[in-house]
This record gives sequence, structure tokens and C-alpha cells, in this order.
Amino acid sequence: MRNILKFLSSLVSLILLLIWITNSEAAIPLDKLKVDLGLQYRVMYNLSNIGTENDYDFFRQRMRITLDVKPTTNAGGYAQIEYRGGWGGTSPSCSDPRPPGCVTDPSADSAAFNRLQARGIRYGYVYVSPADGHMLKAGILPASDQLGDTIFSADWDFNVGGILYKGKADTIDYRAAYLRLVDDMIKINDITKDSEMTDDKNGGIYIIDLNTAIEAVKIGGHIYYLSVDKGASALSETKEGWYGLSASAKVDMVDVNGFVVLNSGEVGDESNDGFGVKVEGGIPVGKMRISGMALMTTGDEDPDKGFKTLEGMLSTGGYWAYTYIFTPHGPSDVNNYGLEIGNGGYGLTTIQAKLDVPVTDKLGAQVQVGWFRSGEDVGASGKDLGTEFGGQVKYEVAKNLNLEAGLAFASLGDAGKTSSYQGVDESSVKEIFGRFQLEF
Repeated sequence: MRNILKFLSSLVSLILLLIWITNSEAAIPLDKLKVDLGLQYRVMYNLSNIGTENDYDFFRQRMRITLDVKPTTNAGGYAQIEYRGGWGGTSPSCSDPRPPGCVTDPSADSAAFNRLQARGIRYGYVYVSPADGHMLKAGILPASDQLGDTIFSADWDFNVGGILYKGKADTIDYRAAYLRLVDDMIKINDITKDSEMTDDKNGGIYIIDLNTAIEAVKIGGHIYYLSVDKGASALSETKEGWYGLSASAKVDMVDVNGFVVLNSGEVGDESNDGFGVKVEGGIPVGKMRISGMALMTTGDEDPDKGFKTLEGMLSTGGYWAYTYIFTPHGPSDVNNYGLEIGNGGYGLTTIQAKLDVPVTDKLGAQVQVGWFRSGEDVGASGKDLGTEFGGQVKYEVAKNLNLEAGLAFASLGDAGKTSSYQGVDESSVKEIFGRFQLEF
């Protein structure tokens, strides 16, 4: 509670400063000040054998408070405060029990900005709307790619400071941003004291998105470019680009979307390239809905030369898949293998399907299946990553209060066991999860 009070005190100070800057008067009457308050509080339970030979369980809790303050009609400030922790059983001391969230090796690569501490400001920025349909934001931004959260995602630990402008020109919606990799990404190797890695330099991520509609089809062009100077962070000198085309449409009752993306760049003295393709669709069947997805990225027998993502390079993730064990997914996202679409440079082929079933007005269910295969052999273990089955139910206990529970089972292939974070020789993995969440 003391830490939360400190956060609130700091936030109030920021709000007062914003009011003073954006208004000619030193104060604004409270009845003239527009403030939107949001709250999310959740308790999660997880039991699995992910990454170990034995079962373990833990509880996690998380609270987020959001404030959106507008002292004027076209400018304001937004902040999201987060607290999270765990208790009971084998609850880990860090926020995310899956590696590299709990890195114990001081020499290991771990980007500080994407490993949020147990409490702090998750997002915080000021914004102004210079004209209708246009917005400028500056601060710690929730920035995600527009390729299905497959390259980088604000929903999963990608919290980066920068400046963003979005608007509309005729029929084209656009977004341009520059994100700065923060200073404390610097890798300090306590063993070697490598002074080369402590140079006071930074890197940046450049974002350009252009979207338009041609009749019923929405199409987009996307450029994401990462530039990191030598010694700027845990990364070596890096020049990495992603160049994509996306499309989506609704034809009768069928929703379809997909993308093609090219990746090319250099990390240190090693160059890499590859491409990825995704096709996804959904169709109602009575009151139910069936969705399917196929995704493929190219890889290389030398993973340093294969398709890369920011999620893979910076140990973040995204809600890009339907599965619970192989990837982050809703109420099970505190424990998973964190598979990203590049599969660490080996490439990935996956086919997934899910069925959403509304049982009553307050009760719904979902079942899913996913098949995963590496593009190239993982060591001497072949390409078979595994197959996963799972499902969950969601019950609306009261308005804004939901209870979710489910389970998943994965049969790992030889490549899947080799790719597991801790290299545990387990042919089957299970997970039981639950989430009780209040949100408004």
C-alpha cells in the first residue's frame, strides 16, 4: 500500500505540472477538469510442469490503475500504474516465472525496459490533437506492430519511450514513430567487466504505417527499422528491418486477414534475412464461431542467419496465436514457452484452429488446437516442435467481473524438447490455469 501511495503521489504531481503547462492559469477548477479513471485487478492461479520435470503451482496478482487527464479539449496526459506479485506454493519472486523473466545469470542478455519491475509506471505520456483525426504522443508509449503483434507488442512487456504521430490524409491513415531504447538496456557483465558494453549510446526503432481501403478490402504497408550502435545495449551493433504488406476484409459472414513480411539486417558481423506469411479467417456457425490460422516463416540451419523478430531479440512476446503453452494467451500468460514467429531464427510453420461457443448469456467456452514445426532442424533433434490442445470457460460473475478457467496439454516433439527453455526431456506438458478479474 505504501508503494501504491507513492505512485499516486508521483502521478498527481505529473498531472498538476501538465495542467500548469497547458493552461495560462495556474489552476483549473475540478468541475472543469475531465478525468477518466480505469482499474484492472486480477488474481491468477497456474499449475503446470512447463520447464521442469515436476508439477508446481503459484498464484499471481496484478493491479493496474489508469488515469487520463484532459485540462483542455485537445491535450492531456495518460498514465498507467502497475503492481504485481505472487504468493503461495512455488510462486517465483519475479513477475514472469518463465525464463528469461527470471534470469539468474548476471551475464545474460536481458533488456531492462521490457522486463517491468513488480511496481512502476507501465505507460505514461502527454498527447495533443492539433486537428481532427490527428494525434501527437510523447512518453512511454503502448506501441505495437500492425502485423498481428508478431514483431513487437505493447500488450506483452514492450514498453518504450518515444514520440508518435498519427493522422489521416484523404483516404490514407498513417502512423510515424521513433522509439528510443533506454539507457539501462546496457549490459553489465559482472564477470568480465566488459567496458565496451558500457558505452553511453542508444538505439532507436523507426515506425511507418500506411493504411487505406479499396472498397471492402483494407490494405496496409509497414516499415519497422531497428538501429542500435555498438555498445548501446545487450544487443551488438544492429541494423534490422521489417517490411510488410497486410490486408483484411469481410466477405459476407467471413472475416479474413493476412500479411507478407520481409526481414533483412545485420547483428554484429552476421547478416540475416527471411520472410513470413500469415493467413487467418473466421466464420460463424450458428451461434458458434470457427477461426483458423496458418503462418510460416523461413529459417536457417544457422539461426543467426534466419528470420528475426524484436520479440525474439528482446525476449518480449505477443498475443499472436491461439495456444496457451507454446505462446502467451490471456489467463495463462504468466507461464508459457514464449514461442515467437521466427522460432529463434530456425523458422516456423504452424496451423491453428479454435472454436468459440456461447453457452448462455454469461457463460462462454473456447477450445483450440495448434500444430508447430520448425523450418530447419533444431540441432540433431529434427523439426517436430509439437502439438497442443486446450480450452477454457469464461463466466460473467457480475458486471465487469469475470472468472476464467481452463487447461491445456502439449505433446512435444524432439525439436520441441530441445527448444524448451530449460532443456527438460519431457514429452508431454500440461497447464491448468484460472483468472478472476475485475476491469473497467
